[in-house]
Amino acid sequence: MAKGPSDIGEKNMALKQENMASNQKRIELNQKTVETSQEPLMPNRENRNREAAEIEAARLKEQETEAARLKGQETRRRNYEKRMEKQRLAALAAEEQRLRQRHKDEGFMREALRQAQKAAAIGDVPIGCVIVRGDKIIARGYNRRNADKSVLSHAEIISIKKACKKIGDWRLEDCTMYVTLEPCPMCAGAIVNSRIKRVVYGARDAKAGCCGSVTDLFALPFNHRPQVEGGLLEDECAALLAAFFESCAAGAEMGASRNGKKPQS
Repeated sequence: MAKGPSDIGEKNMALKQENMASNQKRIELNQKTVETSQEPLMPNRENRNREAAEIEAARLKEQETEAARLKGQETRRRNYEKRMEKQRLAALAAEEQRLRQRHKDEGFMREALRQAQKAAAIGDVPIGCVIVRGDKIIARGYNRRNADKSVLSHAEIISIKKACKKIGDWRLEDCTMYVTLEPCPMCAGAIVNSRIKRVVYGARDAKAGCCGSVTDLFALPFNHRPQVEGGLLEDECAALLAAFFESCAAGAEMGASRNGKKPQS
């Protein structure tokens, strides 16, 4: 029996509804699949964000630590440079002070040499001495042992007597002595007893020097120990002495030859 148009329409309608229901189920299934696939992605994304934040925080902290280290290193470098500069300036100031004092010392020693020449002019061993107080010479003296026929007439003793008379006191505590030859035992004792603060001498005396050449009286535990500096204008002081003794030897040789005597060695 042939189907009519109404039967065909109903059948098509049923097919359409069936297709629509099938499509709806497919859509719902797809949505569930998407939802199911998205559910584990959310926590993973949060974890990745958290890890990224932690990494960034660690990086920033590391940068801060490195910046603090570099700042501390720079501070230490600057402090070190300041200390070095301070020490350099202090050393320069000390050297300038030393050179100024050296210049003064040489000037006073040259005055002692002029005093020594006076001794040579009267036939005495050329030893000269000056005593200085506050950068001013307060006493001068030269060796007069032969002229005075006195063992006490050494340049140092004469100068000490004059200085004590000048200031009206036997204590010369703030004075400096400049002498062309290293003091002998007698003069070293007078220096200790007069409380002279500083002694500067020129030539060393290998036979009677008591500042270290034969002995060092100033190193003994007396109630006073002066500051001692030796060798100032040593060559000039020694040359003056050598010239004097050579002249004496030449004079003795000439006198002996005139008298027909062999000079003693």
